[in-house]
Amino acid sequence: MTNSPCEHVCKIDTEIGRCSACHRTLHEISRWSSMSSQEQIAYMQTVIPKRREEHEAKLLDKIRVPSIT
Repeated sequence: MTNSPCEHVCKIDTEIGRCSACHRTLHEISRWSSMSSQEQIAYMQTVIPKRREEHEAKLLDKIRVPSIT
């Protein structure tokens, strides 16, 4: 079993349906211990980093100051 991506700061973002710390859905969190190591590694290497990037981009969009034209 691969280490969990859990950050121990569970906060489900209801807008996107994922934890804003580990970027997993409730379904993924509940299944984590029953996933194969291969599936966990795939999440850690591809799914979660992509979601983290999306989350960071969304946060940046919220704080951007609109340009004055």
